[in-house]
Amino acid sequence: MSGFMGFGQERPSVPVRVNPNDEAVCKLTDLPSQIRGQLRGEFGSSKVQAPSDLNPIARVRWEAERPLKCPGIAKGRFGGQVTVSYSLLLVPSTRARSGYTIVVFTPKPGESGFKGQIVDQQALGSADNLFIRTVPIGKVFNEQWRRRLGAKAEGILRISAAEKEYQADVYFWSNGRFESETIDY
Repeated sequence: MSGFMGFGQERPSVPVRVNPNDEAVCKLTDLPSQIRGQLRGEFGSSKVQAPSDLNPIARVRWEAERPLKCPGIAKGRFGGQVTVSYSLLLVPSTRARSGYTIVVFTPKPGESGFKGQIVDQQALGSADNLFIRTVPIGKVFNEQWRRRLGAKAEGILRISAAEKEYQADVYFWSNGRFESETIDY
């Protein structure tokens, strides 16, 4: 399964500092086997966003995050769950800069395995400016907004960084579904 992430990577046209250990932050073997199976079956033409897929500006912004984690994998308490869920930023294997899908895998209540749910998807446009990470809801919303939105635990932060663009969106569980808000971050 480790070949899933690296298949068909397209390198940015501008030179990017690539550390041989960068790709090690995106080990798919760290994901539960049920999720890896769903990736192969349902998203076989996609791969997890890797450091080498990022444009130079997004890469610098991603490298500023601590701790440094895979730009295409976020692990946290999403979807109203007490247990750990996984969010993946998937890009096409053959054209990493075109389109993306953000899917959240939450544990199935009372069963083994995970249920995948697409929370954002774009068929066109650049994906080399995007990365995701886990963010505590309390870091992006004050107590009043958390109550108003019904946001709990942790969210998925999607950063978009390019030459003339910077945007941060948070995806969070509210009233039985994922919602999103553009935030200052």
